[in-house]
Amino acid sequence: MEENQNQTEAQPSEVISEVASPIEEVTAVPEHVPEEATNDYPKIEEKEVPPEEIKAPENKNSFFLSLHQMALDAIWKRRRQKLEKIMIFALGEKKKGKPVTNDDVQMLLRVSDTTAARYLGRLVKEGRLTRTGEKKGITYEFLA
Repeated sequence: MEENQNQTEAQPSEVISEVASPIEEVTAVPEHVPEEATNDYPKIEEKEVPPEEIKAPENKNSFFLSLHQMALDAIWKRRRQKLEKIMIFALGEKKKGKPVTNDDVQMLLRVSDTTAARYLGRLVKEGRLTRTGEKKGITYEFLA
């Protein structure tokens, strides 16, 4: 029975040679594409930059340092916006007579418990909020 299987099965090299065909090079536009369709695309002009206009940075790391500084500035800007959002919320809660809690900030900014605590701690350190209570009863109030 094994002899019959060996006789009917094709060798891998035979299968590949039957399936594979030489690749034909496409050098012309197919006949079904009109001539006008190939000319619709705008021509891109390549400008050569004279060698004297190409300047290497004085310090190779200066480019990366400036990118790093730009990234840090963006991070600080977003963080400052979140702190201002907390302050606006705290002012609204003060008008209602309610203190701000960590859970309020978590829901407001959609951040973790630790991040909310970090933001609130920062505002307390800056003197913009006061912290009252301990452990699970900690609340924050807006300072006028």
